[in-house]
Amino acid sequence: MARSDRTNLPGATSTMGDFHLASNFHVMIDGIDQEVTQIDAVEFEVEVHEYAHGHDKYTHLRPGRFKPGRVKIERDSRGAKDLIEWRNKVVAGEVDRKPVLIEFAGDDHTPAGQITLFHAFPAKWRGPGLDAKTTGHAKESVELVFEEMKLELKG
Repeated sequence: MARSDRTNLPGATSTMGDFHLASNFHVMIDGIDQEVTQIDAVEFEVEVHEYAHGHDKYTHLRPGRFKPGRVKIERDSRGAKDLIEWRNKVVAGEVDRKPVLIEFAGDDHTPAGQITLFHAFPAKWRGPGLDAKTTGHAKESVELVFEEMKLELKG
């Protein structure tokens, strides 16, 4: 029996669901690297409409309008003001929509794919929780909403 190694695993990242790949990514907002430490799953949903067809006794479904997508990103609170300033613009009524690029790589650190979020802006910002009993980094998070997304896999 041949030894299983990463070189013969399927998929763009050659991991076949390997959890270690989940840490090999970076995020850029409007071309600026954000040093993000965590991304909650990107959500993009379409409305579902029920309809009846003639005298058919079954309920049928069809896609409706696309709902705005959401993603929550988290990073170490390092004193950078870019995310909170972006959020403050939105609160002041100046919606500054920006592209967001999430790139992920394979085991050899070569690009494996990317998700591009279009027309994104912050809907929610959360400042760092403070706890004198821990030694971890203070974190800040922002929930972004976006209108469109594009997923590209390489290989």
